[in-house]
Amino acid sequence: MSLGGSAVDAQGSGLRIDAIDSSWPRLGEVEELIYGILYRDFGVARDDGWRQPVDEGSAFVALDDDVLVGYAILLGGAGDAERQLRQMAVASEVRRRGVGRALVGRLEEDARASGTGLIWLNARETAIAFYERLGYSCVGDMFVSELTKIPHRPMKKHT
Repeated sequence: MSLGGSAVDAQGSGLRIDAIDSSWPRLGEVEELIYGILYRDFGVARDDGWRQPVDEGSAFVALDDDVLVGYAILLGGAGDAERQLRQMAVASEVRRRGVGRALVGRLEEDARASGTGLIWLNARETAIAFYERLGYSCVGDMFVSELTKIPHRPMKKHT
């Protein structure tokens, strides 16, 4: 079930960002995207507890001509002073086309509308520059994820 909203990426394409919930009929595609981008290549098994249920926050998909190309979730809900951005995944074939920027922008809009003043995340070392370009700041030391065994760094941004 699409809950509305849209965005256009920097290239001017018809990229659409939609809010979803657990009734969205394409959740299997979301799981495949998340697993393929964030976990499979790091030896994480499908049953290693990486799933973040969409109803634990505000979940969004990026669709390009109805093809799923991105996903992210903002944990928590209305009235929470701080919320965590998790499981940001963008298909490799559309990276550097504004999909990630559009997803984060939509999550930030949702956070502001719900009264959230701070978004925080644990960024992979390879994604730190992306989040810095969006106004996020590193706020702690590098650590290695127990699940993926790759370096991450905590970041935050005031909405």
